[in-house]
Amino acid sequence: KENVFGSVPKYILLLDGMNEMSTEMQDKFLQELQWLVNEWKNVQFIISGRSTVESPVFRDFKKIEACGVLDNEVEKVLSNKEDYDKIRSNSKLMELLKNPLFLRIYDSICDGDFVPTRGRILDSYISQMGTSMLGNNISNEQHHLLRFVIRWALPLVAKQMTDRWSFELDRGTIAESVDKAIEKYLFNERVYQ
Repeated sequence: KENVFGSVPKYILLLDGMNEMSTEMQDKFLQELQWLVNEWKNVQFIISGRSTVESPVFRDFKKIEACGVLDNEVEKVLSNKEDYDKIRSNSKLMELLKNPLFLRIYDSICDGDFVPTRGRILDSYISQMGTSMLGNNISNEQHHLLRFVIRWALPLVAKQMTDRWSFELDRGTIAESVDKAIEKYLFNERVYQ
């Protein structure tokens, strides 16, 4: 509890993903954090998230915003791509590619195919990863089924997990989402057309 090392804390507690908590959980978290800040004098707290809430507990915290990858770094990574002129002229895409994860993904999937949106980038990446993990040993029908599951069933799984605030994935959830996707996208004549 005593900061025996002067102004340098002995421990660092990193809490990542504050924006991923439900509102109720954030309230409990802020109460607990206030207690920790008051009691633990030898700890530096680092709390990260895409967004933060306003709270008195943060009054002595320094707020730091990560700006992402600089434009010249994006250019270094993607300037050898066939469609770099299209990439560079799309301001929304350039802004998205400042995120290191999206820049890395885009670099790995970009083969002269211009992929301008966040959703299409993720879709292309997941499709390529699924296909490459299975190798060339899958039939054409299996490849189509895999693309259907990735494109239509997985988003339903993700939505279901988000709605439940659950980060566990079980076979039942997947099977339920595949059934829902088949019913919604194949058996609904209006949607199918």
